[in-house]
Amino acid sequence: MRQLSQIDMGEVAQLIKQVVEDLESTWGPIARLNVSDIELETHPKFIQILPEREIVLLLAFEVNSTNMSGRMSLCYPFLTIQSLLPMIEQKGYTRQTNLSEDELRTENRLRLGPAQLEASAQIGRVELTVEEAGNLRVGDVIRSATRTTDPVSVLIEGQPVFVGRPFAAADGTQMIKIAAGT
Repeated sequence: MRQLSQIDMGEVAQLIKQVVEDLESTWGPIARLNVSDIELETHPKFIQILPEREIVLLLAFEVNSTNMSGRMSLCYPFLTIQSLLPMIEQKGYTRQTNLSEDELRTENRLRLGPAQLEASAQIGRVELTVEEAGNLRVGDVIRSATRTTDPVSVLIEGQPVFVGRPFAAADGTQMIKIAAGT
């Protein structure tokens, strides 16, 4: 681990700003929430803000992107949310909606619209020894048991989601036609 640079701190500040806006929006149906006086502390010695035995609500998230993955925690001291509990109980734990399942799906897709996901196709798989991998050079050919007519696994964010068939377009562009879900 290294200290955060000024550039890193700026990027983290932008991320925190977005998280705070989303947090305020999430709490909106229950109570008006206005988060202010945000400070960014990177030294673990100064991060503890509650006594050791204080009751808290801790939410832990696994955050994954193409460049990194890690865990993010959101900690609510019980004293800060205690007054909101009756309002949460009144509203119920699920958001009520008059939308059909198809309309909800469409609405969720619109919200996620600009998200970028990595799609890749696994055309073959070969096991190499460490020595063989170390001896690979530009121009070498790796022989696979996969035939050009075999279906390929299509991965979204590294997870197999579809089975596809590879082909080349008239202009020579390599393409994959989705044949089935996995």
